[in-house]
Amino acid sequence: MSTRNKYDGVLNDYAIELIQFKAKQLTKKQGFSKSDLNDLEQDLAFKLWEQLDKFDPSEAQLNTFIHKIVENLVISIIRAKGRLKRGINITVSIDDQITDNNSVKTTRLESIDHESFLVMTGVVPRNFEDQSALRIDTDSLIRTLPDDLQDTCRLLMKASIPEVANLLGLHRSSVNMRVKRIRKHFIDMGLSDPRES
Repeated sequence: MSTRNKYDGVLNDYAIELIQFKAKQLTKKQGFSKSDLNDLEQDLAFKLWEQLDKFDPSEAQLNTFIHKIVENLVISIIRAKGRLKRGINITVSIDDQITDNNSVKTTRLESIDHESFLVMTGVVPRNFEDQSALRIDTDSLIRTLPDDLQDTCRLLMKASIPEVANLLGLHRSSVNMRVKRIRKHFIDMGLSDPRES
C-alpha cells in the first residue's frame, strides 16, 4: 500500500521505512483500520522529528535512537487507543451543572456523596451490613450459573484469568469464553456493569 506522505530531506531512509512498517503493523491491530495508515505515519514522523534534537551521537547510533523513539511512540499510540476505548480520556468538570434524581440542578461536585466515593474507590471498606448483603446477593447470583461456570466464577473472585486457567487445566481463551458467558448471564439476571450506567 503506497502512502501519500513524503518525508524526503526531513528523515533518513531508515526512519521512513521504519515508520511505514510500524504504521502498517498498527493498522492490523484491533481499534485501527487501513484508513488510519497515512495519519499514523504522519503522527509517528512528526513526533520523531520533534525528538531528533535530543539525539546524542556519543550515546547511540542514529538508527538505534530512531528505532527506540518509534517503538516508544507506537506503544504510546496503542495505550492511548486503549484508554480511549475504556473511556479513561473522557473528562468532565466537577463544576458542571447537572440535574440530580430529584430534578434539582446542582454541580457535579455537590452530587458526590463523600462516604460512597471513599467506599467505591476502596479507601474505606464497606460496613458489615453492606458486606453481608453483597456477599449473600453475589452467592445467590452465582448459584444460578451452570456448575462449570460456578466453579470458574468463584475462582475468578480470588485469582487472575491465567491463574484460573492453570488451576482448571484450561487454555486462557477457554476461561475468557467462560467469563463472557458469566457476564452475559449476570446481565440477563439484571446485574449491569456500573461503568455502563
